Formats: sequence, structure tokens, C-alpha cells
Amino acid sequence: MYTFYENQIQEALDRAFPAYVNNLRYRNEILQKDCYIRGVLGEIFIRDILKNYGFITTSNENNEDKEDNTDRDLLIYGLNTISSQIRFQKAIKIEIKTSLIPNDKFNYIDNGDVKIYKKTNIEDDIYWDFGIQIYFKQYKPEWEENVQNIYQNNACNNTDNKLLDLYKKLQFEIFWISKQEAINANFLQEYKTWCYANKTFWKCPIRKCNPNFYELIICLLDNIINAQYQEILMLKNYILSNNTK
Repeated sequence: MYTFYENQIQEALDRAFPAYVNNLRYRNEILQKDCYIRGVLGEIFIRDILKNYGFITTSNENNEDKEDNTDRDLLIYGLNTISSQIRFQKAIKIEIKTSLIPNDKFNYIDNGDVKIYKKTNIEDDIYWDFGIQIYFKQYKPEWEENVQNIYQNNACNNTDNKLLDLYKKLQFEIFWISKQEAINANFLQEYKTWCYANKTFWKCPIRKCNPNFYELIICLLDNIINAQYQEILMLKNYILSNNTK
């Protein structure tokens, strides 16, 4: 189980709130802001973990492929090692999806899905290399009441302090899956899609995802090692083929 750090919460609160937030369900302005902040918090949390291991990232907030701007994108375009900095020819795309605050004790292990919008076919609709789904442990009625009370009953200079205290209490779990694993998981489902709020999604059960985030770090490093090895091998073969007698 994870929680957010105070500096991460403050950074999220300092982000400019966009003019339009595309939510799956209707929310008033206060709850739209809460949903946006939780999405930003998810991005910051993942970014900071990746940064701790040397990954160089940038936010891809304005990605036109996204249906929902409460979901976040990170592009990994390099890696800092002890002796050098590696830049990738092609960035690794990660989408970070944050769950709705559930109404009750929703069993997301058995019933949850990675949120993948259906547009055409699943191979094209998954534009990312790795998908991350964050599930929050709080319950909707109490959480939304607390959020609205803070905005409505506190002076402007005290709102941030109250929000800091509130978001510190958020507990969540992280699940991840690669693009190919998501495609394979969908292929095995009897029903390939599901619907919510007039949207259609591809089935990708959480139980098919990996709950160990640090195995994603290892997977990313393995991919980088393999890619670098292939580039070096191509260079070696090129030199050999052009310098043989």
C-alpha cells in the first residue's frame, strides 16, 4: 500500500487547473478539481520513483490520443547511469490511470480493469508501452464530503493546508501491464469489452496485471539493455561487413 508525500501533494496543488476536465461521470467543479489533482498525484508519484532509478521523463499531458485528461502520460526518453547518460531513439510511453473513488468495498483485484478506451481495435487503441492503474482505498461518500467541506468552509489561505492533510490520507495500490500482455489478456476474455458512462472499454482485468511496481523497473532496464545491445551489435556487424577482405 502506498501514500503520497507532502512535497508531491503540494506540487499537485500548485498545478494550474485546466479550463476543461473530461470526466467519465458528472462532477461539480470541486470534485472535478479533486479528480484532476489525484490524476496529477499519480503522475508525480510514478515520475519520482522512476527518477530515483535514473530514468529521465517528461509529462505528455496534452496527448491527443487520450479520451480523458485526468489520465496522465509519462515519456521515458533516457537513463542516467553512474558513468554516462543514455538517450533513447524512441521514448517509452507510460500511461498512468487513476481509479474512481469507489462507493463501497469494491474488489478491484477480482472486478477491476485497466482503463483502455475502445475506438478501433485493441492493438491500435493501446498507444502506450506500459499501462499503470492506480486504485484508491477510500470510499466515495466520505471522501467527496471531506473535499467539498474543505473548499466551502475554509478561507483561501487555509484550504491548501487542509487539502495537504486530506491527500496524505489517500492510500492506493499500483498495478502495471505491458502492451502485449494487455492484448493477450483481452484475447482470453469471453467478453472483450465493458461499458461505463456511455463509454466502451477493452477488457483487461487487474488480476492479469503485476502488483509489484519494482518489477516494472527491472522490465524497463531489461528492455533498455536489449535495445542498447542490438544497436551495438548492428554497429559491430556493419564494421565487420565493410572491413572484410
